[in-house]
Amino acid sequence: MSALSRLYLNAGLPTQLIWGDSDGIIPVSHGYAAHEAMPGSRLAVLDGIGHYPHLEDPAAVVGIIDDFVSTTPARR
Repeated sequence: MSALSRLYLNAGLPTQLIWGDSDGIIPVSHGYAAHEAMPGSRLAVLDGIGHYPHLEDPAAVVGIIDDFVSTTPARR
């Protein structure tokens, strides 16, 4: 299963991807492919983290989101 055929729906939207490099459900290779398919997106890969980065390392996820929100211009 792959979402690549639907990623065009995000074209032009600011996008932050957060992935765990130890995700046993959706491999990190999917994160790299999604990032590559969405020009301008950001990808943060967390070492030693699985499928639930928001539970496994909430501080890292908050930091990534905070950085994304504070450095990404608002869309008009």
